Amino acid sequence: KLFSRLNIQYVKNINDRNFINDIRKNNYDYAFSICCNQIFKKKLISSFYRIINYHSSLLPKYKGLNSTLWSILFREKYTGYSFHYVDGKIDNGNIILQEKFKINYDHPYKKTEIYKTLLAKDSLQKVIYRVLKNYDGNKQENNGSYYGKKELKKLFDKEINDTVTNLEYYGPKFDMDNINKETNRMMNILDGFTVKH
Repeated sequence: KLFSRLNIQYVKNINDRNFINDIRKNNYDYAFSICCNQIFKKKLISSFYRIINYHSSLLPKYKGLNSTLWSILFREKYTGYSFHYVDGKIDNGNIILQEKFKINYDHPYKKTEIYKTLLAKDSLQKVIYRVLKNYDGNKQENNGSYYGKKELKKLFDKEINDTVTNLEYYGPKFDMDNINKETNRMMNILDGFTVKH
């Protein structure tokens, strides 16, 4: 019911010329990007006065997909979200608003992600207010970090090598319970990963 009056359509390629032409015909001022796994290119960006993106990390850390999972994997104390302007580079534009909270490692990943999304939803009015007041936002402090499929493969190759090394060193005395616990932890994290990149 909430979106019943909206014309919602699936767009395979947001940078497609026909889609951009349709956007330009309507003279939209703003676009909000929420959970879009495509990169906005120059022509599309120039079709709006400003594009605002929701990103599920405390930028500039963990740019790209699966931000919450990466922060959990690297045992961060805090996670959070950012609303920022789109500038053509991945999760790079000025920050409009950020909020952080302490990660509860007793909760599964999905519960953390849902909690984060609800916090972001509650702050949307403040974001819109700032955007409409022509707030330029704060420049991101540094290049931050980005993790994708390649980094995921390297990480798991290292985990496997470390386990094999420990087995070779300790032999049958090596604590299989710890291996099983760590394997389960990694599999729970992997369960939430989207490896489309």
